[in-house]
Amino acid sequence: MRRTSLVLPVLLFAAACGNSAPASTRPSDFRDAPSSALEQLSESGGIDIPSPKAAEAVPWGASSDTSGQVKPQAVRPAMSPENQVAGGGRTREWLIMVYINGRNNLSKYMLQNIRDMEAAGSSKNVTVVVELGRYDDLPRSEITAAFHQDGYNNAKANGYCSSASRNNTVRYYIEAGKAIPLGTLCNSDMGDPKELTDFAVWANKTFPARRHMLIVSSHGGGYGGISPDDISENSLSLKDLSGALGGISSAYGKKLDIYASDACLMQMAEVIYDLRRYVNVVVGSEENIPGSGFPYTAMLRKFSSAPGANTETLAAMLVRDYAALYARQGGSYGTTISAVRASRMEEFANLMSGWVDQALRSKAADKDLDNAIAQTVRYHESEEDDRLTINSRDIANFLSNLNEALPQGAALRRTGENLTGFIRRELVIESATTGNTAVGEKSTGLAIYMPRKRDFQGSYLGSNGFSSRTRWHEFIGSVCAPSGRSPYQ
Repeated sequence: MRRTSLVLPVLLFAAACGNSAPASTRPSDFRDAPSSALEQLSESGGIDIPSPKAAEAVPWGASSDTSGQVKPQAVRPAMSPENQVAGGGRTREWLIMVYINGRNNLSKYMLQNIRDMEAAGSSKNVTVVVELGRYDDLPRSEITAAFHQDGYNNAKANGYCSSASRNNTVRYYIEAGKAIPLGTLCNSDMGDPKELTDFAVWANKTFPARRHMLIVSSHGGGYGGISPDDISENSLSLKDLSGALGGISSAYGKKLDIYASDACLMQMAEVIYDLRRYVNVVVGSEENIPGSGFPYTAMLRKFSSAPGANTETLAAMLVRDYAALYARQGGSYGTTISAVRASRMEEFANLMSGWVDQALRSKAADKDLDNAIAQTVRYHESEEDDRLTINSRDIANFLSNLNEALPQGAALRRTGENLTGFIRRELVIESATTGNTAVGEKSTGLAIYMPRKRDFQGSYLGSNGFSSRTRWHEFIGSVCAPSGRSPYQ
């Protein structure tokens, strides 16, 4: 689980097979940005992040007396938020949980996201709760040393866990116009799957609901993981994320209705396949997500105005609202967003496996395969450093390109057309794009690992269950491995 930052898997698994169009001009702030940018912020004085007042946010594991002084306790005190917020403890239709990891260079955007949530707030049918991790003004090296050297006790003794510290992780109930602090976790690790599970289990026990949506908001790196915590230097691998959702699903006795990644590059087949047992619908982006993230005000208003709507309908509304937000903002860089039926991923894997079997046996010309890949839209292109270009492309776009090169009636073409039809009509609920670029014009809602020959990584196989289930690693290895032969065969 441990990594220096989420950039590491991006560097290890960088880029895509064949050539593609030059990268469009892209904004500098995305939810895939290297966490190393944090040192520059720290050196320049850091980001101004307001903290809850000490009286409002007593750390769990402590209590305050009448003088306001904090007294340590051996265990976390029981909290009764239903006594603090309107309607707490009553079962509502929706519980929307937002796990916001701003313990990296996204802190300023995360605070704005909370303000956006406050513009709508919870309602009689929808509860909105947040776990927000923040980053201190102090240099990262000092904070990390306090975290690791002697553990939490040393960090607390040195003031890193005071009730007003910006290294705290705070849980909030979002009300219209304000965020109500419900408690503070001293130096929690937002790159630890146990923390994500604990948040979601606590949220449902405290604010029970019939349907559940969990959003992880942070940096993302596709099948390489999500949610880097620059203090602990941990992040959630795909296995960690899947394990956390599995724990949540087990505690709820049902699948999550919607899981969403407010983070870059997470809408990949490899990711959704590994989450399929624990969630019905997955929302995310094949491409980078701008720093400002999801349209939280519009999303919460839609959920509150139509709480009884079908889950897929509400997920599709989020997709359309996201696209509308970034269409209004303009700019030449394309964005993508989609909602996918995770519950249909096993069917998709069966079809994909059949296509791969045919492709490995077929006599499709190497040049046709190379050309099809080269013409397929590629995500996270970096003008500054091509090593930072993640190796994912749109699946349906690739299949369509290859089908056009194959003879009419060819078995591989027929299978490819059936697979493309399933993706567009059965798997993807809603897909939307913005921007007059290849990203905006060719994206259909689901990406997959597709590296260039010089960037092919044999370690891809062990990163996810989808490649093992479908043998995609064998096919892509036979096409993209530098030797021209798959290292897996």
